[in-house]
Amino acid sequence: MGLKIYTNLNPELQTYVQDMLDNQSAPMIRHASQAAISVLDTKTGLIEAIGGGKNYKAGGYNYAVDARVQPGSSIKPLIDYAPGIEYFGWDSQTTFSDSPYRIAGTNFYIQNWDRLYHGTVTMSTALSWSYNIPAVRAFETVGYERSKHFAEKLGIPVTKDEPTTAIGGNVDGVSTLQMAGAFASFGNKGYYNKPSTIVKVFNANGKELPNIKDEPVKAMSEETAYLITNVLKGVLSSNGTSPNGKVENFDMAGKSGSSTFDDSAYYNYGIDVVNSTKDSWMIGYTTDYTVSVWQGADMVDSAAKALSSEQAKTTQVIMADVMKKVSDKKTPAAFEKPAGIETKNGVEYAKERNTETDHMYAGTDRDAVYQAAIAQKQRDSRSALTTVFNSLTNSTNRANSSVATQRQTAGRTNQTNRATNQTNRATNQNRG
Repeated sequence: MGLKIYTNLNPELQTYVQDMLDNQSAPMIRHASQAAISVLDTKTGLIEAIGGGKNYKAGGYNYAVDARVQPGSSIKPLIDYAPGIEYFGWDSQTTFSDSPYRIAGTNFYIQNWDRLYHGTVTMSTALSWSYNIPAVRAFETVGYERSKHFAEKLGIPVTKDEPTTAIGGNVDGVSTLQMAGAFASFGNKGYYNKPSTIVKVFNANGKELPNIKDEPVKAMSEETAYLITNVLKGVLSSNGTSPNGKVENFDMAGKSGSSTFDDSAYYNYGIDVVNSTKDSWMIGYTTDYTVSVWQGADMVDSAAKALSSEQAKTTQVIMADVMKKVSDKKTPAAFEKPAGIETKNGVEYAKERNTETDHMYAGTDRDAVYQAAIAQKQRDSRSALTTVFNSLTNSTNRANSSVATQRQTAGRTNQTNRATNQTNRATNQNRG
């Protein structure tokens, strides 16, 4: 046909990203597993670079596009919390119970990464410290059908109505490209663009062909995108799980995630399932670019495929490094506060909520009108003193978590813990 196809790939960035993977150069630390990187223009969804894996060759298996791996905690904003903001009117200080949660029909309990319970916690604290139990309770309140509806508008499949879906344990596998596309919607005022490399296509007569790229989809309100972004900024702060993912002077947000091995990896390959990581994720975004990074086991066939804690920690550093590179010394514009945001007792919230799912779960505890009333009542009952108290409580929780982590590290060789936590490691899939 003599078509002329114009793509958006950034050649310099593409070389930089692929060379990093091929050579396992800094900030990567060498490991026997695989890795992938996807970089998008936040506003358009156009692909800036794709790191398809170590020693990727054109036409081969592309880990950035083809792989379907468990997202761990990186899924939490997409299916647990953002839908609650969109459909119920939740805000950053909406609270959830971090108390023992037993999976119905089993004797197994959802565990937090620090093996502690933190009482009543805010959304901001729950996401910044990536606690599992509040996420499961949020997902349970939103409801599987509503979360599925929200996530699929972001290109993320959700097909299992189980508690562990909320923490990335049983959700369908995802690629770095899918996750980049979904998180870019938060930075693009709620509009989702299906990732693509194609900018324009012309036929042999020089006429541009229409409808080559999918039109943007309004996946959520601008207010929801703004509010969840403000919460996810905390993940990259010193009071969050991923401070090394922050680029200095950049207004940016993001979420990390990880999955762990089940005990069969220990028995078959001698993998230290307590201290090792199977999948390590970090997705970060600004108003200009979105970077999604995964490192992990392409297959479990040897102890060498397990990521050490030091190797896993580099995932957030890689994301920040690539974000600096693609931004080319240009500081991104700050996220804008929409007109539909109001403030009460120092807490921002959306003046209106999306009612498109009000027909779901009508007359039950998941009824959107009922849940919206609860969110509003909670907002009305707050005071400036309550906000200060929550802040102090969260600081105490963080201090306790730090102590618990030290204790956990000291006792990780305990064989009894390995056996009793088998299902938790296999399904919780998350340490941050």
